Amino acid sequence: MLDERPCPLCRGAGETLVASERTCHSCGGTGRDRRSSTDDPRFSADTCQACHGYGVETSREFQLCPSCNGRGSIPG
Repeated sequence: MLDERPCPLCRGAGETLVASERTCHSCGGTGRDRRSSTDDPRFSADTCQACHGYGVETSREFQLCPSCNGRGSIPG
């Protein structure tokens, strides 16, 4: 039987956190949200509340570690 050690990439958890970005659906990537002002009948551009002005939304999810294939250990 081979000696195994904890995977250095996932630290033995067997999964890694993967982040991805996509264009914000609320502002279309502009970082600005068009909403009407109560003082002015015209529209004013405010910071988008969904992406906080960045224009992208970040999603995070766990996936099987590519180094150990989810085992949490590698031959060592």
